[in-house]
Amino acid sequence: MTETFPLFPLSTLLFPHGRLELRLFEPRYLDMVSRCMRDRSGFGVVLLDRGSDAGTGQSFFNIGTEARILDWDQGEDGLLHIVTEGARRFVVEASDTQSDGLVIAEVSFLPEPNPVDVPEEFAYLVAFIDTLAERVELPHALKDEERTDANLLAYRLADLMPLEPRMRVELLATSDPIARLRHFHEMFAKSAPKY
Repeated sequence: MTETFPLFPLSTLLFPHGRLELRLFEPRYLDMVSRCMRDRSGFGVVLLDRGSDAGTGQSFFNIGTEARILDWDQGEDGLLHIVTEGARRFVVEASDTQSDGLVIAEVSFLPEPNPVDVPEEFAYLVAFIDTLAERVELPHALKDEERTDANLLAYRLADLMPLEPRMRVELLATSDPIARLRHFHEMFAKSAPKY
């Protein structure tokens, strides 16, 4: 079963349970946000493969995450500021661009795996995020469920770590949370100093 909703192609990717803050000024996105708030619906965030956020010559990856608006305000800069949270993952089945430049897509939602305990061998990844939080200000601390659920921990790591765009897409596409954690484990193993 598919659902139709607007897409926001960006140079960043949103993961489920992640936070994304946006500053909006283009009429197409202001209208989109207004409709989403009125209908209590979300919009899709997809990663640009080519082109700019402004919409010229865009192409984007066909997997993304539904964004739900948590908060908004009119900034001192006159722009609309919104805070969103990632919800469901989806695959774009078809898309069309309206006359105002807004992309409307038909999407299929991907099932989320059942919660899986973080394997003991990857428990150090929780401590890594805690240490990172002490050194830099993270938008929000690890929640209890992110400490124990392999899927949520992997999403949080994907949010925080500097990753190549294609790797972000691959991590979002996989439904295996242990495979996601293994990716970070291998990444850290490669970057560890050799004595």
